[in-house]
Amino acid sequence: MNFVEQETQGRVRLVFLNRPDKRNALSAELADAVQAALLAADRDPRIGAIVLAARGPTFCAGGDLAEFHQLSQRDPATLYDQGRAGVGLFGLPAVLGTPVVAAVHGHVLGGGMGLLLVAHLAVAAAGTRFGLPEMERGLFPYTVFPLLVRAVGERRALALALSARSWEAGEALEWGLVDDVVPEPQVLGHALALAQRMAAVSPLVVRTGLEAARAGMDALDTRMDHLVLLRNLALSSPDLRERASRFLAGHGPEGSPS
Repeated sequence: MNFVEQETQGRVRLVFLNRPDKRNALSAELADAVQAALLAADRDPRIGAIVLAARGPTFCAGGDLAEFHQLSQRDPATLYDQGRAGVGLFGLPAVLGTPVVAAVHGHVLGGGMGLLLVAHLAVAAAGTRFGLPEMERGLFPYTVFPLLVRAVGERRALALALSARSWEAGEALEWGLVDDVVPEPQVLGHALALAQRMAAVSPLVVRTGLEAARAGMDALDTRMDHLVLLRNLALSSPDLRERASRFLAGHGPEGSPS
């Protein structure tokens, strides 16, 4: 199975998460495939913008809890290596020179919020639900948190992460997490139109503009190292193993529920 599907329309590369049977739960394989696709598009001189979307009824239901449960059984060195590799996707805002527009629908939870925040712009379908349910699973959204702080500020980011509540597209628009809310059938077309507009201007201006916007993100890679260590500490806790086991027994291996 191809975890990512890609299309090219003019100077726009469309990247689709393609794990719909698991609600596009962000497994290590899916994360690697998305990261590779975004980096390949960024390096392609024919591509001026990227749309990140998903197949199926949900954009991304969060991290794959079956994988988290397996990780909690591994030794610290292996856990660190795998964890560091897995967060490379969320470090992309510090390196991408090609604008990314996220087109989201259904649910955007946990690691799905990380994907949303990797994008420079976002369009959401009316009715989309967002959330960071990690606290209910015995975790904190460690590697997503720096991107969330950058988007909405530390106080709101903490409130969203600690409460584990979900919120609707209108609130996401009000807080600046998305830039437009449209009827679901229009989401992909609206995102594509935004991407085509950016792809039509000078690539040098776009790249230097994104570099200017990245000022202050130089330390993101170092912070990710620290956050991986914190996440690994939480992964080793009996509480996480118990909560993950209970959830998997009732719901299967897909990501966090709404």
